[in-house]
Amino acid sequence: MKKSLIHLRTSFDASFDWFAKQIRLEQFPELTSEAEDLYDKASRLLIPQSVHLQADVDSFAAEQDGTFTVVIEGTQFNGKVLDRLDGVHRVFPYVVTCGTGLEDLDLSTYDFFAPYWVDALKVKALRIGMRQINSYMRETYHLSRVNTLNPGSGNVDIWPIEQLRDVFSILGNVAGETGVTMTESCLMIPNKTLAGFFFDRDHLYESCAYCERANCPDRRVPYSETL
Repeated sequence: MKKSLIHLRTSFDASFDWFAKQIRLEQFPELTSEAEDLYDKASRLLIPQSVHLQADVDSFAAEQDGTFTVVIEGTQFNGKVLDRLDGVHRVFPYVVTCGTGLEDLDLSTYDFFAPYWVDALKVKALRIGMRQINSYMRETYHLSRVNTLNPGSGNVDIWPIEQLRDVFSILGNVAGETGVTMTESCLMIPNKTLAGFFFDRDHLYESCAYCERANCPDRRVPYSETL
């Protein structure tokens, strides 16, 4: 029996003061009216949202090549990092996104800084959506610690990004629910979108700990050389 998607939406609640500080508007006061106009449009158009469902872990196995195979709702996943699911009986496949509201916004009348401004707004919207789904996970499923695994996050050999297709497959109509689509190379559109599994374990796991991009603006924890 196909499980139903849970679709969460929330408002974009970041203030203009936050936005002005984020884009360092004090250095360019002559652009204030443009920044205010773009912020007003974005506040109406951005709808942070997510979809998820609860999924059963059917089996877990260690492979001879050092990877791990996990079957979830009949779909097979393989990667080094999947050892984190040893002993886990349920996961929560999810997609969380900034929303599609700014994807077709015409920036031709704005200053050349506008794409940077849009990027900052979309990142904030993604974080708002992530905050909402994290709270929902804790309150609804009583997760003691919300961990996340993301195909393609960290170095390429940890969990191949191509398995995003399988995450989407379990979830079903992601595009119809959220507008999020995926290219042939597994890049998600809008670009400020995350997908993977939430799961509950006492040990905190952060995929970016195993990514060598030292200057990543979204780094949450220091780099670790070993899984």
